Order: sequence, then structure tokens, then C-alpha cells
Amino acid sequence: MQRIDISRNSRLMGQLPEFPINNTLEVLSLTSASFSGSIPASIAYLGNPQRFLDLSNMSLLIGSHNKSRTFPQLETLQLSSCNLIEFPEFIKSQNKLTSLDLSNNRFHDLVPNWLWKSTLGVLDLSSNAIDIPNQFPFDDVNSSFPMLSSLRLRYCNISTFPAFLKSQ
Repeated sequence: MQRIDISRNSRLMGQLPEFPINNTLEVLSLTSASFSGSIPASIAYLGNPQRFLDLSNMSLLIGSHNKSRTFPQLETLQLSSCNLIEFPEFIKSQNKLTSLDLSNNRFHDLVPNWLWKSTLGVLDLSSNAIDIPNQFPFDDVNSSFPMLSSLRLRYCNISTFPAFLKSQ
């Protein structure tokens, strides 16, 4: 099986189940199901490569307790409206992300430098009380976001116009 989409089934409740090892799964969409709790360890073994993971609109525990959790390399990750208060650290090791949606969570403070990936084409951080760092860990910001075609920062707490946008 290559795709599992059981999104918008609000009667699916409880702990997100463990998944069997599946080396062909490319798409897993569980958005708006009523699962809660921790992400199961088996998520790391879903597909090689797993390209698309959508866990939006669920109250999942994704944070410091998942620092050592392994996740598959993804192209698209959607964690919108998950009530996250910390930027998920497993994103640090995501080297193939082209689309990342972290909108409508409960993030505060600066967006961490490690979140800015040179592979990203779409980044949505809307509806979070965030600010953009003045400095990036790159020498040339223009060449650091060569793929970025859409940056969504609607309804954020941005205090100044992001300097790197002036040259895009």
C-alpha cells in the first residue's frame, strides 16, 4: 500500500495506534481525526521514502520528550493546529522537506535558525506568536532559500519586517 488517508474521521479517538512496518507507504494523512497523545515509535518505519505526513488538527504530544524519536525523511510535513508549544526538534534532521506547515499552534518567541531549510518551497508559520531572527546562520540569505516560493506569516507577532525578505 502506498497511501493511507483516513483524515476527517472525528470519531477515530484515543491514542494514535502503532503502525505495522510498511516499506512502500508514501502518504499518511490523519488530519482532523481525534487521536491524541504521543506519536508512536513505529512512525519511523512507515515507508522508505515516506513523502507526506499530515497530522494536523490533532492534540499530539510532539516536543522535548520526542527529541530522540526517529522520523522518516519527509518531503511534506503538516502539523497545523496541533497545539504545539515547542518547535518539533525532529525537524532538525529533515533534509528533504519541501513543504512545512506549522500554522495555528501555540509557538512563542523566535523561530529557531534550524527551522529554515534550504530545501523548503513552502513554509507556513501563520497564527503563532513568533518573531523572525535578525540574523541567520548563513553567509548569503538569498542563496540559502533558493526554493522558497511561499512564506506565510499571517497573524504572527512579527515586530519588524524580516530583513531577508527585502532582498527576495
